[in-house]
Amino acid sequence: NFNNQFSAYAGISHFEKPLSQLEQRFYLGGLTIESQQIQTAELKASADFGWLKFFAGYFFTKNNNELASAFADSPDKLNDEAHFVNTVESTTQGLSLQAQLSFWKIHFNTNSTLYLSEDERIRNGLPKFSSNGGVYYIDTLFNRNLKLKTGFNYYSYGSRYEQRFDFEKGISSSYLYNTSNGIYSQIGLTEFTPSMQIDFFLAGRIQDNAIIYFTWENLLDSKFSIVPFYPVQPRGLRFGVTWEFLD
Repeated sequence: NFNNQFSAYAGISHFEKPLSQLEQRFYLGGLTIESQQIQTAELKASADFGWLKFFAGYFFTKNNNELASAFADSPDKLNDEAHFVNTVESTTQGLSLQAQLSFWKIHFNTNSTLYLSEDERIRNGLPKFSSNGGVYYIDTLFNRNLKLKTGFNYYSYGSRYEQRFDFEKGISSSYLYNTSNGIYSQIGLTEFTPSMQIDFFLAGRIQDNAIIYFTWENLLDSKFSIVPFYPVQPRGLRFGVTWEFLD
């Protein structure tokens, strides 16, 4: 901590991770895999100006024996069955930002991540970026009888490549693997377009006894899937009341 406004953080770690029983059971390589050696590092700086607070950083993870998954493409194994077929030295790195901005009774916050490695994005189904946050009006009204918070939440995801899921094994992959010749092929070469969902919400506490809330989800009626078979909810309304009768 340099002073009350500025601070910095740096951290590094190294640890060893054995393969799980699921990874050992569905590994087709036939060789004994040594434990994974994993290194992580993070650099982060923060500032607090009262009306603006933010954390910005860089993260890095390296795994010398990450198991690469694929859907087997061969006569004796259906291509809807996923297995671990190889090991790779993987590196995941990116930038992160958390920010809170306050002006009068208007508040904005965001939590965003940008991934830098294209190979890791393809292999692990990561978007180019992910971001969520909102803008809110917060106030106490009617002689302090109503505590109100209302505004908009947003959820945004960058472009992604297609992945398939083997729900029985809990394995996902972006690749097909021909077991006869050892050739990989990417399942889908087209990137899905970026997606965004915006929700309106209102929440109020009346005389510290009753809470009412109202949410209008997915105002734009966006249609996309976070993972296959799990589409985002369509436009809809939610309403609720909580009342405390006794202290």
